Amino acid sequence: MFLALLLVFFHWKETAKVYRPQLIILMCGQLVPILTAFIYLLGFTPPGIDPVPMVLWISSLLYLWSIHSSRMFTIMPIAKDAIFNSINDGVIVLDETNRLIELNQAGGCFQS
Repeated sequence: MFLALLLVFFHWKETAKVYRPQLIILMCGQLVPILTAFIYLLGFTPPGIDPVPMVLWISSLLYLWSIHSSRMFTIMPIAKDAIFNSINDGVIVLDETNRLIELNQAGGCFQS
């Protein structure tokens, strides 16, 4: 879990800003069992009681919220980003309220 946390952390700058809140929630979800295991290994819990399985539901809730709030399964981010940035023409993506969601590398000339 710690290695997964490091991978997410090191890929922070490569991630589109629209996905960063999702990464924050995923990192928090990974930190909960890591910190709980650390507390257990230091001996701050009652003898014979491992609290990690008891707090994994918190991580699960954070993961579910992250998936639900970002519509992770309706958009395939890795494939979309690869295809989106390989298009030679500028592409701008707006949401329902005409807010800028994303633009590809060729569309970068539209920024002011």
